[in-house]
Amino acid sequence: MAMLAIICSAASVAAKEEPLPGVTETELSEAGNSSNPVPSPDGKRIACVRLAWGREGGSGGYGVSNLITDALVLDSSGKLLTPKPLADAYLFGWTKDGTKLILFRDWDYFLVDVAGVKSERVRQTGDDSMVRSERCGYLMNSNEFIWARHIIKARERINNGETLEFSGTRIESGKRVLLETDIMLDHVVPSPDEQHVAGFRSVGMFGRIQMWVYNVAQKSRAEFGDIAIDPFGGWADSWDPWLPDGRLLIASGKEVAVHAPDGKDKKVIATLPARTGLPVLSPDQKRVAFLTWSGTAQESPGTTMYVMDFSEGAKPTAVTARYREFTRGLKWLDAATLVFDRYVPGERRQAPTSKLIKLALPRN
Repeated sequence: MAMLAIICSAASVAAKEEPLPGVTETELSEAGNSSNPVPSPDGKRIACVRLAWGREGGSGGYGVSNLITDALVLDSSGKLLTPKPLADAYLFGWTKDGTKLILFRDWDYFLVDVAGVKSERVRQTGDDSMVRSERCGYLMNSNEFIWARHIIKARERINNGETLEFSGTRIESGKRVLLETDIMLDHVVPSPDEQHVAGFRSVGMFGRIQMWVYNVAQKSRAEFGDIAIDPFGGWADSWDPWLPDGRLLIASGKEVAVHAPDGKDKKVIATLPARTGLPVLSPDQKRVAFLTWSGTAQESPGTTMYVMDFSEGAKPTAVTARYREFTRGLKWLDAATLVFDRYVPGERRQAPTSKLIKLALPRN
């Protein structure tokens, strides 16, 4: 599922942490209980998803089908621009021109502007939810949603149930099939020039994430092995590893590196003492922000945020004290400001709790 409402023993209230000298933290309180902040390309607005239990049409329990996901938009100061939610959906990002949000939920994909007008709606059809990945990517130039659909090789009836045997994944849109692969993928994200597609799968709910990059025209692929996104093992709805020049910015283990899409060139830019994830390049392409954490999504992760110059040999600097919440979304608002969430998974009968933080850094 696109976002995980987890029953676990994570602390529901985290101790207050003061920002380090020269760094200013501001809570965007008008967003309420929101997660996954994504700034518009011009940095003037911030989209996010507000969370609550009690979604109409859910199963009636406390799984993700009952999680309300209100898509909202704030201005850059944190003022709420959409008192009425734009949709009940998960957020992938903004269109390239910054006029519409890219949203998805329950295999329904659409764009919506800040007035709430929906467009480009497409639904992924099929009888088996386990065959279809709910999450999506978006081809910005072609204006197409893409997703991963597992290919069924055989069906077998066992007692009162059915067992499916899969042979791979079809990467497709509502209009065409981009390619097929014998790898079982959970999610795909296209490159800016749409010549490549990054695909990943999670092995176990809180396990490893494996990644491949496909050349669409050549129907070839490069294997990148294990990578890290966030402590949830890949549950990052707006995750995008692509740099503007077509390379990839990836965290793996305790290092952050830049990779060519064919996998033949790798430049490590940082090595950290703890596991790292969610690396993101600033709009001016001068700095990189990322997280380190200890523990897993089943326990308090001990998260710290770092920033460094985007160059080999640069030294990472911690810009937050260590905090006990998770961070599932980390983005640059402008060249000196980050927005992120501090998120605690939902315990039984409680929705996930999350707040949005704007963090202002000293300018270079």
